[in-house]
Amino acid sequence: MTTRTGPTRPYLKEADRRCQLLDAALRLVPRTGIESVTMSAVAREAGVSRRLVYDHFADQATLYEAFLEERVQHYTSVFDTTIAASPDPVERAVAMFSRALSLPREELRIARMLVTGTGGATLDRARARFRRHVLGRWFAEGRHAPSDAATATVWAMAAAVLTVADLEVRGEISHDAAVRVVTSLVAGSTDRVRAS
Repeated sequence: MTTRTGPTRPYLKEADRRCQLLDAALRLVPRTGIESVTMSAVAREAGVSRRLVYDHFADQATLYEAFLEERVQHYTSVFDTTIAASPDPVERAVAMFSRALSLPREELRIARMLVTGTGGATLDRARARFRRHVLGRWFAEGRHAPSDAATATVWAMAAAVLTVADLEVRGEISHDAAVRVVTSLVAGSTDRVRAS
């Protein structure tokens, strides 16, 4: 009978292992940026073999796509919960701003990347899905499709809200000033959306 020496990796169900690997990627992104997250780095961060990472993600593009899709699902859930709290667009945006402030800094960076960043086809697909969801929910009560100007205004407002949240997190603006800026931006944007 042979005995094993050295540490053994606990067995996890496939979904749990994927979560473990995606969590490792989430910890890496703030330190290195998404483009620098490699299969080897995820393996080291998760404490598993590189082969195990490849067992769950065929290549780096597949890993990125899974990571971004998981983040999109997370942010759409947060967005849906927050937006359902008020029918008033200004109150919605201020609530989203407050929710963004409660995110850990690395999560705020990823959310900003999904709204404002540029990237390869994988990031663009995830961003487009997130954008469609946000705009669909924002304009859900409308009777007809919003104009291009209205959707662009709402998306620009989302980028501005996340930028102001980032400024507050970095200590470059006080909370009271940040809320005033967000309220002013959203009130002005809402007027433009209604006019278009």
